[in-house]
Amino acid sequence: MVFYETADLLDLPSKWQEHFHLIVEAYTLQVLPSSLHAAEMKVP
Repeated sequence: MVFYETADLLDLPSKWQEHFHLIVEAYTLQVLPSSLHAAEMKVP
């Protein structure tokens, strides 16, 4: 089971403190406007 939550990385909820060894934030093409998707997917 997976639960997704959001929080301020610099002000974590107390229940999260000292419970994680690694936090990863990743961006994908989905965050870009759809008009840029094709151009960004081209391999140089």
